[in-house]
Amino acid sequence: MTIQRSTRNLLLIFIVLCTLSLACYFVFPPRPEGKSIQSFLVKRDTVARADAILISSSVDSFQIDLRKVRNVWQLYLDDSHVYPGRTERIVRFLEELSKERRLHINGQKQIRSRINSDQILFSVRLLQENGAILSDLEFGSTTAGGDERFVQTGTSLEVLRIDDSVSEFLDTRASSWAALDVFSEFLGSSDIQRVVFRKKEQQREFIAGKNPEVAEFQKVLESASCIDITNIPSVGEETFYIELGDARHVRYRISALPSSDMILTDEGTGASYIISAWTKERIDRSLGFR
Repeated sequence: MTIQRSTRNLLLIFIVLCTLSLACYFVFPPRPEGKSIQSFLVKRDTVARADAILISSSVDSFQIDLRKVRNVWQLYLDDSHVYPGRTERIVRFLEELSKERRLHINGQKQIRSRINSDQILFSVRLLQENGAILSDLEFGSTTAGGDERFVQTGTSLEVLRIDDSVSEFLDTRASSWAALDVFSEFLGSSDIQRVVFRKKEQQREFIAGKNPEVAEFQKVLESASCIDITNIPSVGEETFYIELGDARHVRYRISALPSSDMILTDEGTGASYIISAWTKERIDRSLGFR
């Protein structure tokens, strides 16, 4: 009798446990794991046809406007202020978007809901020259671990997770996309032959081979870099004219900012850059101005 009672009790316990397990399954169904696929955010042939890139952020109103003109990437602040783009960085960004990667699709509760507009941190759009949209990407926040980021592509309702290797490119600062090595880019492999510098009431001319200041001035320019670009209107307080051995020439005007930095404007193109007060002092000293 004892053995039968024990067996019956065990059977009852087993039935109760099975009943509880089934109840838990239906009350708290297991959350389906998101699937993952090996694919691209943007197809490579699509990236190859891109003539413009727009990058915008929900945290500021400035939009990065990159356009490929005669196969050269340029940054547009507006139609009057156009700057050489950082080609190497732009190419890397496009390669990042089109590289094959693991795309993780979130679980069932999120698979049919788009990222809320207030959760979109950055938007990226690729376009053709005629304005036709090639691709739209919306980037959300990173995951709790910080190594993955949420993203949606085009009109898809699926929220994806990707390895967060795109963060360095989600940047709407103009200084991150404009080439700021203005002087060395202009000089190239040519030497300065003549400099005319006007500062306040003074104007001085320097000739290569006659005035040693020219060589020092060229060294300063070759190592100098700008801080940023700008479209702030300015009236030049100083100017310097540079003539190169290959007959190219440029005239810059300089005006002060309240911060003690300076605006440097190319009078030929209208492009304006910000240089530090220290860079300006080095230029002055190289030509004997104090």
